[in-house]
Amino acid sequence: MKSKVAEPHQHDHKGLKISVFLSVLCLIHCISFPILIVLLPFFNIAFHPPHWIEYLLLGSTAALGYYSMRHGFSLHHHFKYPILLFTLGIVGAFSVHLYFEHATNWWIISLEVFFAALIAISQIINYRLTNTHACTVAH
Repeated sequence: MKSKVAEPHQHDHKGLKISVFLSVLCLIHCISFPILIVLLPFFNIAFHPPHWIEYLLLGSTAALGYYSMRHGFSLHHHFKYPILLFTLGIVGAFSVHLYFEHATNWWIISLEVFFAALIAISQIINYRLTNTHACTVAH
């Protein structure tokens, strides 16, 4: 009888790859956006994006991220620390945006970058753990 446990790298993790990509994109956004805001007046351009865009980006990152975390945890590696790091990053990023929505101090930007880095790092850890551990069930 054939075993239902798959070997590593026998199937493609498209959702996981998209989640890692979005998390890294979120980190790049959090790093580059404050720099662009500072440089725009130099070019005599004013840019005031609506705040709902930030929440849309965070919400989609959270939804896809938790999907990939659940997949990695329940079907592959069973380690909780990527999920905990991801949750800390998402909750922290949402909190910074809710409580300091109109402020642009250097420490608020540092907090945003820190939480975005936690999100990206947790996704990379989850991706690596998922690819190094065999599936526990066939899917």
